[in-house]
Amino acid sequence: MTYPCRPRATAISGLGALGVNRFDLLSELQYNAASEHVLLTGSVVEGFGNSLSDFDVLIVGGEKQRPTTVFHLASANRWIDVTHLSTRDLSLSLATLYSSSGICSDWSGSRTVPFDVLEQLHDVCHGVLLTTPWEELALPRERAVATALSKSWALSNLIGARARWQDAVGALIDGQSLQACHARGMCIGMCIDGYTALFGETDINVKWRFAKLARVHARGLDCIGLFDRWMLHRNLDCIGWGESAQLLFDVICLATSGALYALDTDLVDGERVELDKGRWVRVRLDGIAEPVAAPRRLRAIDFSEVTENIV
Repeated sequence: MTYPCRPRATAISGLGALGVNRFDLLSELQYNAASEHVLLTGSVVEGFGNSLSDFDVLIVGGEKQRPTTVFHLASANRWIDVTHLSTRDLSLSLATLYSSSGICSDWSGSRTVPFDVLEQLHDVCHGVLLTTPWEELALPRERAVATALSKSWALSNLIGARARWQDAVGALIDGQSLQACHARGMCIGMCIDGYTALFGETDINVKWRFAKLARVHARGLDCIGLFDRWMLHRNLDCIGWGESAQLLFDVICLATSGALYALDTDLVDGERVELDKGRWVRVRLDGIAEPVAAPRRLRAIDFSEVTENIV
């Protein structure tokens, strides 16, 4: 296996295969059984971990935020990272997520959600519940939250990718070929993260970038064949201007209109075509956007069923 791309763990029953003894772990934690949820999160649950990976625990509930703690669980021979999320901070994170403008026709001016909020809510959505408090405290684990996370993480990467593209073009114009190649590679990386986010891969840790892409491919959802293209190159710096412009174009189209289009416009190195503010434009090297005819629509992609069910 080139990249770890196992399915996410979704229930306590699957923890044994991950080397997790629920009772051993809970006995070492300090939590209020009446009012706090305990979730197992991180790479092991995500399906990306290995035999040396830490266990990550998130305790949700209570009125006060508590410091992160780390300890060694002898029975599993693993380090345990324990973080806390108070009820108040959970509510604030949800409000931040839903107040963002999301991906719209004027996506470049949209407000993004802070990374720490995305990370917290991803863990709440996709962590494995180890305990449920006696008191009623519902966790936001419904599909609507997962969908909002997908769109928000995709938007953050889309905006970042376009900014790095501009950095790459500026370096290209100034004759800084190595810097242009590096910035273009950063753009491609963000395109990959934005692409996989649309298919429910909302773990924001970039070290799992290609594992997430491998899982999208394994799920049969890689509609642009990006995994096979990546396996051909194996190095972001080896992907040229034309292929990079195609990837940025595809991800923008998927995110903003839910469809794939044919990029038939002849571009010089550093130019791109994008949909912004409801119009198709060709962005020249000098940054000037010229209107172009709408490209040929190839097919629509239905993202409504790609986010995994939240238990």
